[in-house]
Amino acid sequence: MNLFLGDPVFTAVSFQDLEEALTIAASRQAIAESALPIIAIQDFILVALLLLPGKRIKTIALWMAVWGFVTATSRMTAYGWEHWHDLALRICNGGIPLFLWFHWNSMESKKIS
Repeated sequence: MNLFLGDPVFTAVSFQDLEEALTIAASRQAIAESALPIIAIQDFILVALLLLPGKRIKTIALWMAVWGFVTATSRMTAYGWEHWHDLALRICNGGIPLFLWFHWNSMESKKIS
């Protein structure tokens, strides 16, 4: 607030910087929103590949685990520790594919033994 009570030139520059920052943030938001349908299609394709009968594509399960953990932790990196509950809610997005990957690896090692 003290910023706007001072020099009018400084205030004008500050408004210009603020407008520039808001424009950059809006373009990043638009890019993120346009990427969401592509990410959703990717998720559905990967789930369909996991559900193929007789196929165990462990790499896809591992990728889904990594992606799930990254997206779950992105809530806290974007919004801070006060949004820990978003992490707790979304941790299964990485935990379930990781559990599946470990399960398939243990079944494979039992077949070899």
